[in-house]
Amino acid sequence: MKLKKKLVVVLLFAMVFNLVFATLEEKIKENEAAKKQLQNELKKINDQQAQNEAKQSALEKEVNILNAEIRVVDARIQELSQQISETENAISVKEEELEQARKDEAYHNARMKKRLRTMYKSGHFSYIEILLGADDFSEMLTRVDKVQFLLNYDEETLEQLIEIRNFIAETKKQLEETKQQLTAMKEEETVQQVSLKAKHSELQNKQAELEKEEQALLNIENQVVKDADELTKILKKQYADKRAQEAAASAAKYTGGKLMWPVPTKYKRISSDFGMRLHPTLKRRLLHTGIDVPAPRGTPIYAAADGRVIHSGWLGSYGYAIIVDHGGGIMTLYGHCSSLISAKDDYVKRGQNIAKMGSTGRSTGSHVHFEVRKNGEYVDPKPYVMKK
Repeated sequence: MKLKKKLVVVLLFAMVFNLVFATLEEKIKENEAAKKQLQNELKKINDQQAQNEAKQSALEKEVNILNAEIRVVDARIQELSQQISETENAISVKEEELEQARKDEAYHNARMKKRLRTMYKSGHFSYIEILLGADDFSEMLTRVDKVQFLLNYDEETLEQLIEIRNFIAETKKQLEETKQQLTAMKEEETVQQVSLKAKHSELQNKQAELEKEEQALLNIENQVVKDADELTKILKKQYADKRAQEAAASAAKYTGGKLMWPVPTKYKRISSDFGMRLHPTLKRRLLHTGIDVPAPRGTPIYAAADGRVIHSGWLGSYGYAIIVDHGGGIMTLYGHCSSLISAKDDYVKRGQNIAKMGSTGRSTGSHVHFEVRKNGEYVDPKPYVMKK
C-alpha cells in the first residue's frame, strides 16, 4: 500500500514536471518569435532613421545656402538704400542750383531790357529794330552776334546770359540723368525685395520641414529605445525560464572566472567605455551598454567562453550581432560585425572565431561592441576580461 502511494506521488511529480517544462518551452518559442519580430522592426526603424538623417543633412545644407543668399541680398538692399538717399540729396541740391540759375537769368534779362530801353530813348532805332524783329530770345542773341561789330554792346551782360543758358541746360540734363538712375535703382531694389521675400518664404518652409523631420527622428529614437528595453525584458524572461529548465534538467553551469578578450590581444584599446556617454550619432547622453574595441574590418572576433549561440543575425542598431549564452546567467554580445561565422544554437568553445569585425548598424567605424549581461542586466565587461 505504501509502495502504491509512493508510486502515485512519483507519477504526479513527473506529470507536473513535464507540464511545467512544456509550458516553459512554449514560452521560449513565443519569446523567440517575439524577439525575431522585434529584430525586423528594429531593422526597419534603423533604415528609416538613416533616411531621415540623410534628409536632415540635405535640408541643413539647403538652409545654409539660403541664409548665405539672404545675407547677400540684405547687404545689396542696404547699399541701394544708401545710394538712393545720396541721389535724392544730390537732386535736392541741383534743384536749388537750378532755381538760383533761373533767378539769375531773369535778373540779367531784366537788366538787358533796361539797357535796351535806355538806348531806344537815346535814338538808336536801327539797333532796336534788329532786336525787336527777333521771334524768340535765342534768335535775338544770334542777331546780337551778327550786329556786334556794328555796336559796342555790353559784353559782360552777353557772356553772363550765355553762361547762364548753358548752365541751365547742363543742370537739366544732369537732373534728368539722376532721375533715371534713381528710377532704375528703385526698380532694382523692388526686384531684390521680391526675391528676398520669396527666399524667406522658402526658408521658412524648409525650416518647417526640418523641424518635422527632427521630430520624426526623435520619435524613431524613442521607439528604438523602447524596443531595446523590450528586448532586455525578453532576454530576462528567457533566462529566468532557462535557469528553471537547467535546474530541472541539471544543465551545465557557468562556474565563473575570467572571460577571454574578444579580439586578438594586440588590439587592447577601448575607444568607448561602459557607462553614460554622448552618443556619437544621436548627440544625446545615453547609457553605453558595453565597451568598444576598434580594429580593422575583418579582424576575427572570439567567443569569450564556452557556450551556446542564442542569436546570430541582424539586431537593429547593433547591426550584425552574436549573443552567446555561457550559463549561470552570463551572456556576451558581439555587435557591428561585418560577417557572422557561428549560427544560432551552435555550441562554441572559448577562443573560437565566431564572427568578423565591421561597422554595421549604428556605427561610426570598424569596431566590436562587446557586452556582458548578468541575468539579463547590463554589467561592465572590464572586470570579466581584465586582470584586477
